[in-house]
Amino acid sequence: MSINLNNRNLALDLIRGIAALLVMMGHLRASMFISNLELKNSEQLSFAGKIFYFITSQGHNSVIIFFVLSGFLVGGSIINNKSIFNFKTYVIKRLSRLWIPLFPVLILTFFVDRLISNINADVLKGGHHLFLNSGPLFDYSASLKTLLSNTFFFQGVFSPVYGSNGPLWSLANEFWYYILFPLILLSVGFLQKNIKIKITSILAAILIIAFVAHNMIAGFFIWCLGVLVFQINKKTERKIKPFIVIISGLFFTISLTLKYVINSDLILLLNDIIVGISFSFFLICLLKSSIIIKYSLFSKKLIVFLSEISYTLYIIHFPLILLIYTIFYSEGKKLLSFITGLEFFGWFSGILIVSIAFWYMFERRTVMIRAKILNYYKLKF
Repeated sequence: MSINLNNRNLALDLIRGIAALLVMMGHLRASMFISNLELKNSEQLSFAGKIFYFITSQGHNSVIIFFVLSGFLVGGSIINNKSIFNFKTYVIKRLSRLWIPLFPVLILTFFVDRLISNINADVLKGGHHLFLNSGPLFDYSASLKTLLSNTFFFQGVFSPVYGSNGPLWSLANEFWYYILFPLILLSVGFLQKNIKIKITSILAAILIIAFVAHNMIAGFFIWCLGVLVFQINKKTERKIKPFIVIISGLFFTISLTLKYVINSDLILLLNDIIVGISFSFFLICLLKSSIIIKYSLFSKKLIVFLSEISYTLYIIHFPLILLIYTIFYSEGKKLLSFITGLEFFGWFSGILIVSIAFWYMFERRTVMIRAKILNYYKLKF
């Protein structure tokens, strides 16, 4: 499998790949091991165990990181190519990016859920959601209506996520951020000056916010932070010294601990925004850093490959983990130990292998399929 290393920012690729792994690791740990709250009342974790639990508790924060990176890459691309922006081409690119891996994963989710239902139907009835930090709630649905709703990214608006695949909630956010941002730019005349387009864009944006994305506004603010990072990175020539990068990294790390250290409803409410702001600051410092890191060819390929499979890994991992949980751990979770740690690594590797296989069969072909669609409509790639 060939990997294009041209025009890649390895720092962004590495962050995106690690974020996807953290989401998967968090769900896998929750499915295998008793929670840290239970541990406080019984067994004490070693220092290494506490590090493991902290790292694998960053799944939701990793989604916030995804939002910032998405704003940087997608929103930044719109701004960078404003003179040739075409809304139809843009939507085709975004939909092909999301749909090509999503369709087979939705089919997989259906069959995995049928298997889970035959083994232990209670797992799909919502009672296990609290223990897994995701998955089916009491509104579980794998109906055709829910399938179509998820296909057009209305999960969390007009339907629950499809079947057991809880992490699909964020895809609705991503898609509507993709649509809202250019509509806003069209509304203010940044992309085009046509008055009819401005009025149409304003009305479309209002309708989307009022009826679809009204519960996604905080996430859209975080997504737009990525656009701000892009603009600052583009406009600023000055390099940032290593010690400032380190300070920004520490600030970001501290933000990841706030909801665990400070028991405050306000902190919990603002946690996503705090993480988004601190990560954006760290990302600016990282992008403008004067630090030069030399990567071997192998490490470059590994980082880019991990980034390439991150989307497939994100949307496919949870049904697989729920199946593992149903068969092996639903009757009782385990304590973390060297042996169970190896068990964790085994499942981790298996999920990664399945994700790579699905990426190879589907997502890897996105550029080719997209090019054919654009050529059919006689649009520029």
